[in-house]
Amino acid sequence: MRSKQRCGVPVGRLVYGLGSFVADFDDRALAHIKAITLSKLRRNESFAFTCEIPVAAGSGHVCLWMNAAIPIQFEFVGSKEPTLNRAWLEELVQLSNSPTGLRVTPEPDPVRSVMHSPKPTDEKLPGERVGAQRVGAGRLNH
Repeated sequence: MRSKQRCGVPVGRLVYGLGSFVADFDDRALAHIKAITLSKLRRNESFAFTCEIPVAAGSGHVCLWMNAAIPIQFEFVGSKEPTLNRAWLEELVQLSNSPTGLRVTPEPDPVRSVMHSPKPTDEKLPGERVGAQRVGAGRLNH
């Protein structure tokens, strides 16, 4: 794959089927699409995915039925996987479970992600009590 950029942002590709559908996405959006897609297909959950067709290619949109039986490739330009934005993932998961299916939306402001970075010792996660133990930690069997 040759290196592409759009406005200075690395552009990767989603290839669905046997090359019958190819769409360009910036690597950051593609990483989020990949996370949602692989998570759902791993559980054998098919879903609709709608992609916008750029003006240069004729405008409009295409809706794909994402299914584990159909080959899919995620081709990234950058050498490092982008850090995932938990808020965006949650939004995209909700869309993927809706009747209209997954579509790429603008990225919301990030919330601190624990997916790729350990939690600082002095900071608590949302809903976590200070000094709380993990479930099952220190449990005695009587």
